[in-house]
Amino acid sequence: MTILWSPLKFSLWSEPNWRQQKEGQLAKSSVILFTFLCAIESFAQSPPFCDSGLACSSYQRDIENSFESNPKPPLIDSAIGVVFSGPCFYLMSGISPVDRHFGVAVFHRENAEIFYNGLFGFYHTQDPWAMKSAAELRQEFAEQGMIPKQLESNLNSLTASYLYPTSDLKYWFRSSDDEQSLFLEGRLAGEQGGAHYFCKMSRHSLKPIQRSKPTS
Repeated sequence: MTILWSPLKFSLWSEPNWRQQKEGQLAKSSVILFTFLCAIESFAQSPPFCDSGLACSSYQRDIENSFESNPKPPLIDSAIGVVFSGPCFYLMSGISPVDRHFGVAVFHRENAEIFYNGLFGFYHTQDPWAMKSAAELRQEFAEQGMIPKQLESNLNSLTASYLYPTSDLKYWFRSSDDEQSLFLEGRLAGEQGGAHYFCKMSRHSLKPIQRSKPTS
């Protein structure tokens, strides 16, 4: 039995029902990004994960290589919001590390602080958020009772940390130089096991944003 958990809802899915989802009968369902799933027993505390002995797929290693070669946080300067969405690969119980899923991340700025909200989807055949705007997604999240998470920022990453009585969840966000790609790595540790998340998402925008180069 696979356990899906979030602060907003709790449900149990039997293995046959989970397989039905993979076959498309439940393919429209999405799971809140800070979801707990009973998963692998061993885990690394922080990236890079694949070099710590985890059985990563080539897709996960490619994302991690991009994450490691782009040690810079995404530039978030919009109060309305910035959206990234795209493929995700998971290391968790009952999920193949080569199966492509999708995720979405929405960031916005309030004065000097950056906030984040997002979703993971499972077994969608294409990105269900590809045409969504920041305003649309923020409204949908608010209707679901999802509260934006204030992020921590450093020179290398933006990070989101969730601490619960029996689990600890953290996400790291990095960006490509042109701000068009977001690299997400996540790690869940809990009494019932752990999980890892690897995503490469594309920015929902019409033209690249150039970072200002430091003056000498």
